[in-house]
Amino acid sequence: MSDSAEVADEAGREIAESALPSAAQPMRAFLDRAVSAFGERPALRFMGRATSYAELNKRIEEATAVLRRLGAGPGVRIGLMLPSSPAVAVYTFATFGCGATVVPLDPDATDKDLVGVAAAGRITVLVTCDLAGVMTKALALARSSGVTCAVVVSFASMLPLASATRMRLFSSDGFGRPPAEFPCPIYLERALLRDKTLETVAATVAGATPRQAIPENPAIVWCGIAAGVHRTALLTQAQLASNLVQICEGMPALRPGQERIVAALPLWHPLAFALAVNVAVAAGAELMIVPEMTGQALGDAVKRATPSVLMAPAPLIGEMLAGPGIGALHLGSLRFGLLVGGSVPAALKTRLATLTPAPFLDTYGLSMAPAVVGITDPNDAGLAVHTRALRGTRIMVRDFSDLSREVPRGERGELCVWGPQVAAPHQVTPSEGAYIGADLRTGDLGLIDAEGRLFIVDRVEDLIVAAGYLIYPRRIEAALLEHPDVLDAAVIGVGDGKRGHAPKAFVIVRRGVALTERDLRLFLASRISKIEMPADIDFCTTLPRTAFGLICKSQLRMAEAARRAG
Repeated sequence: MSDSAEVADEAGREIAESALPSAAQPMRAFLDRAVSAFGERPALRFMGRATSYAELNKRIEEATAVLRRLGAGPGVRIGLMLPSSPAVAVYTFATFGCGATVVPLDPDATDKDLVGVAAAGRITVLVTCDLAGVMTKALALARSSGVTCAVVVSFASMLPLASATRMRLFSSDGFGRPPAEFPCPIYLERALLRDKTLETVAATVAGATPRQAIPENPAIVWCGIAAGVHRTALLTQAQLASNLVQICEGMPALRPGQERIVAALPLWHPLAFALAVNVAVAAGAELMIVPEMTGQALGDAVKRATPSVLMAPAPLIGEMLAGPGIGALHLGSLRFGLLVGGSVPAALKTRLATLTPAPFLDTYGLSMAPAVVGITDPNDAGLAVHTRALRGTRIMVRDFSDLSREVPRGERGELCVWGPQVAAPHQVTPSEGAYIGADLRTGDLGLIDAEGRLFIVDRVEDLIVAAGYLIYPRRIEAALLEHPDVLDAAVIGVGDGKRGHAPKAFVIVRRGVALTERDLRLFLASRISKIEMPADIDFCTTLPRTAFGLICKSQLRMAEAARRAG
């Protein structure tokens, strides 16, 4: 064994035998430990290109220098509009390193939503890439917001040389060049790295003199829409570090420097970044980033990597298993899976159990906090249970008709959460109606049993009141999914002259199957009550989904309202 290998193994043993860095340290501390222990080992793998921890650290230092030359420091908010790729990790850690604040931007969002997030997040610096579709959105964003300068990262630079050459030769229309009429100064990252004499760049942003990052630095400003209102939540580096320590303690123990993680997650989202990138860095793991949120892309990654840890939304895993080629051989090294954005349907659990004994654990994350607050205990993985609260996190159930009252164990109510990783009322704007005291309302309906296990029943906003009865859409969806020819289903409430409201189902069936509405009603008759029977059943080929692959019922409701109005 070489001297360098002995040093790395000794450092790895030290990490395994000691606690993770304190939550009172900046996020950079986790990266520094991984670089010290596993510098030459792969950190990221993307579309065939591997990046070691030492190389990742170098890229982050370069990106930090780029941001600092743009005036980035405490008080400066940097919008990251990047597809799932190594650049997300590089510029997130670079932003943390210079004490500035990340404002995540969904590269697939509409121009209107992007402008709203940029305004709510008070973005001044924009980091994007040269993919044509992303560049078009960056231009629209810069025209309609307070962005004062932008940095463009080369997408091809993240690929192996041969792949980058092929893309430039045969997919040149997939790249965009910054237009001459760009509404603010725009810089190519490679130009900033090459020409270090651009002293005028720093004058484009009014920022504080760069200082060393501290745990109290605001790390992320997350902007979303709640009840039609743009709401922003700010988290510090200390809160992100707290959540990382909690996550690592809540999942099966990771083997330092040995894990191969495949993640099919939207890395621009703070919850996805916390589970995939932060966890991988904390454990010195190799993270394979799946470039597309499709079952085929996930399957290709699993075949190449034979992962020890798999992170993906349940619908995407189901889509992967429905395709050809994934068998027990490809999952033979799997130690466990983390499911993000929703629990696993019973049929999918059964299918997974035939392929691997590895447990698949649900995660419970709060989008508006944003933070991970629960993970399934491996001992509970075979039960119809969602999660257990992470250490230091309090999840309580309140009567959703009287939120001042906490209900006993086993009774249903709205879940409210408190923890060191959860944005406090003073960190959320506006916070009116979002908290009961210091406890964040989740909008989820659930219960906690005598053993402390959390069961998610439904979303409060999705409940249907029909003729005085309370109907849970997830119960109807579960019944529909028991049909062998139903691939997916969603249920919403619609206006009904007799009952006030009634459930309506949207169903996707297997291709080539002649399934009728009458067939489904006969199937449901023995599984749900008459009051739960859908008033209408629509057959669809697709359903609108969120970044995590969950069905977006708000879009279904808007589309149904527009259809009825028209």
